[in-house]
Amino acid sequence: MPPVPVVPEGQSHVLAEFDCLDPLLSALRLDSGRLKCTCLAVSKKWLGLGTSAGGLHLIQREGWKQRLILTHKEGSIIQVACCPSDEDFIAVATSQGLVAVWELQLERRGRPERVSVSWEHRGQRVTALCWDSGSLRVFAGDQGGKVSFLRAGSTKLSKAATFVIFPVQTVTTVDSRVVQLGYQEGRLLVSSLSRCYLCDTEREKFWRIGNKERDGEYGACFFPQSRSPAGGPPPLLYCARPGSRIWESSFSGEVLSTHQFKQLLACPPLPLISYRSEPQYVPVQRSSQSIAFSKLLYLGDQHLLTWTDSAIYIFRPQSGQVLLWSEIKDVVDIAVHRSELFCLHGNGQMSHLSLVSAERCVERLLRRDSWVLAASVCCMFPHALVPSRTRKLVPIDRVEHLKTQLSPASHPELIRQLDEVISRLEPLDSASSSRRSSISSHESFNVLDCGIYRVISRRGSQSEEETGSFINQSASEEDRLKEFAFGPEEDQGEQGKHLAILGLISLRRKEMPVYNFLFITSSASGGRGRSQGVLSAAGFLRRYFFLLDAERVRRACLLCHAEQPEMQSSFIEAVQGERKYPTLVALRLMDRTRRPTLSPSASTELYERHGEAAPPHFLAYLDNLVQSHAEELRLSFLGSLLQSESLRQDWLELGLSHDVHFANPIPKVTSMFVLNPRWHSHFFSWGYGRLLSLLIQLPADLSSKETMAETCRSRGYWTGFLYLCCELQRRTEAFSTICRLDDMSLLEDPQVVPQTVQEWKVLIQLSQQCSTEPEPAPSTPNGTATLVNGSAEGRRRQVTPENLTLRLAQSVGPDRALEVLEECGLPLALSPHSALVCELLRVAEKRQRATIQTMLERCDRFLWSQHA
Repeated sequence: MPPVPVVPEGQSHVLAEFDCLDPLLSALRLDSGRLKCTCLAVSKKWLGLGTSAGGLHLIQREGWKQRLILTHKEGSIIQVACCPSDEDFIAVATSQGLVAVWELQLERRGRPERVSVSWEHRGQRVTALCWDSGSLRVFAGDQGGKVSFLRAGSTKLSKAATFVIFPVQTVTTVDSRVVQLGYQEGRLLVSSLSRCYLCDTEREKFWRIGNKERDGEYGACFFPQSRSPAGGPPPLLYCARPGSRIWESSFSGEVLSTHQFKQLLACPPLPLISYRSEPQYVPVQRSSQSIAFSKLLYLGDQHLLTWTDSAIYIFRPQSGQVLLWSEIKDVVDIAVHRSELFCLHGNGQMSHLSLVSAERCVERLLRRDSWVLAASVCCMFPHALVPSRTRKLVPIDRVEHLKTQLSPASHPELIRQLDEVISRLEPLDSASSSRRSSISSHESFNVLDCGIYRVISRRGSQSEEETGSFINQSASEEDRLKEFAFGPEEDQGEQGKHLAILGLISLRRKEMPVYNFLFITSSASGGRGRSQGVLSAAGFLRRYFFLLDAERVRRACLLCHAEQPEMQSSFIEAVQGERKYPTLVALRLMDRTRRPTLSPSASTELYERHGEAAPPHFLAYLDNLVQSHAEELRLSFLGSLLQSESLRQDWLELGLSHDVHFANPIPKVTSMFVLNPRWHSHFFSWGYGRLLSLLIQLPADLSSKETMAETCRSRGYWTGFLYLCCELQRRTEAFSTICRLDDMSLLEDPQVVPQTVQEWKVLIQLSQQCSTEPEPAPSTPNGTATLVNGSAEGRRRQVTPENLTLRLAQSVGPDRALEVLEECGLPLALSPHSALVCELLRVAEKRQRATIQTMLERCDRFLWSQHA
């Protein structure tokens, strides 16, 4: 192996790829030739991936798990943007020119809803999206130069507020295709093929930035000068120019200076630090580069990012320096969040890069046991590791330990260079030593095979930040359980030292995540902090003992909490409480033999053997098991329990046949009830409704969904039946069910609401047919008779042709809705209330048209004044 070249001392940062997203794309089937990722967006919580099939995959960044998929029938997804201030909103643009805003409604545990839609760009390719997060507006620009905005009609707002707001408006039309949009503090930045424009959206004023035109794709962006959202100087503007130049402009659009990077880019590129290949740095001066910066993005701490199809460039614009540039092939698009880059390549693949300092890169590579990569970076950036300030991240003994992990036969030259670096390392100044450096020291902790760090601190304290980073190391549950089973000799030797160890306890090895206790004991700790920790652990033990391994909990109490009576009494109380349910003990024994997922039939045998009521207890156990997870993880966890399709059907039938209102039977369940739902029967309560909802939402093949739909119909679980009908495209059947249930609120679900005028006609005709059929006397869940609500509010909730016409009028206008009613062959007579609503809708429609016309005239006058 040749010696590793040393980079110049002015280079301090690298682009590093620590994570591999290939398994994620493979799981989403985005690595096939048929389905590809077309665009991406990133926020603190989400990674959004648009696909060529019209789907938007929302990936939760914590754990890289798919949370949602939003489907679109209006073409492939070509643009996506996450709202910076409220991650419950996300905007997309399709190839047919549709711009839509989704409200995810995760906090309220609802289903995602398309709250706003715009067809202003129909037939045009939308080339840019950006958010005005303060007003929940989305700005869109297309290839024709039109710029519009769309308000997010949030369900969080009142209906009165959304009624008077005009959701879609055209802002302006520039001279050529929109390349990039940006919004900051009331100003909209528009970069076209020839100019940059600054728009004051509140005062409807427009400025051109600079006097010289350009020809080609050149980006522009805002550049915050202060991290504080309130106060501080206003942001700057940076606009790309031909010949590797960038204009720096004030917030009012005045050009302040021009930055020339053509000669600065003659430096050699820094290699990408990646697990895919060893870094190759060639210290050969390049020729100057004349580049068109097609997009500019604000990155991390006062950095400016741009790219071409062959390289990524990062600048320090305020000092006029090139931070780094690296050759990365086939880059199509990049989304950034702080110092993280998510790159989309031309072949549909993705890479996750991080902009980090050289010493931080070494520290993260050491944590991942990437010994050769870490040694290469050490030898490439010795000037970054030598100063004493870096000892907090990379202690000397960590570097010495790194050298011992290299093979003398394979990497003799790398070991020699690393020896030279070690000889130059400055020790940490004792006055600035910290608890963090002691944790990073190789002698002060043991690294278990599972990735857990057992810390033995000589000073009786530990950095909370480092403890969190150590715990985040991934490890299999089996290895963790093995590490917890330490022997008595080790226990005696560890006494008297500050011991931070995780007692990792779990009952269901394949079905439950690891439930963690963090017991921190210290001979130097005070009684107050210790007591608070014990009370927290004791409460957890009493509440979740049925999920834990009793033997390991007993050993943890004896070894770590021998002098704490609260823990001892909590353990005894939990054991005595569990003995009332011998079936749970049998379930534990089955888990220890590592049998596969427990089926209802096996659980029934156990309950009958112990003389307990059979299935309900199993359902309670399963329901608690699922609900103990975070809401966003419940669906995937339940799917991991189902090792066969038949098991899901068994659990569904078990939940439907042993639920609350079947425990108190409804009198005489007839075939009429099986085939046609009774009035308002969807209001019956289901004790395991959350579990049933998750079961039917899991991915399944067509035959399984049809079987589940028939099961839901025969049991009277109508909300689940409606969901499955929509999944199976049996929309007419779903409409008929809604008409018989007679509840307009069921049409608030965006998956159920009619999508075309023809579907509205079918729904209106079905409602007319149901209104003429004789109905059985309505009843409540306990079988007692009730009176139909004859109030005005009650009538407005009934599914009648008149109410459906009013709902249709809100979408297509009252005149078109009345035409649809006439086409269905129904009388046009409306009640006074309905007639008043239609008249108000006509007035609102006229006012909206007048407002749009006024705005267009103003824009027209302004544009003519600019040409004059």
